[in-house]
Amino acid sequence: MNCAGVSQSTLLAKIAKENIDMLLAANLTGAIYGCKQIGRGWILNKRPGCIINVSSLLARKGTTGAAVYAAAKAGLVGMSAYC
Repeated sequence: MNCAGVSQSTLLAKIAKENIDMLLAANLTGAIYGCKQIGRGWILNKRPGCIINVSSLLARKGTTGAAVYAAAKAGLVGMSAYC
């Protein structure tokens, strides 16, 4: 199960690049790489399984100060639908 979450409360115009990178890494990139590795192992070993990715309500409707977090969680929803 992927349920990592790091949030922010900063307007997009004011958030530092380093914070954007950290938020995307924690909330989206890590889950993508984890799913890739697990899926590869299942394919090689011919043993299917199930991955549960936990997103956020903000993936569907963001809020002020959470643009990057909401975008990352929406990306997780999109990736989960097609992996």
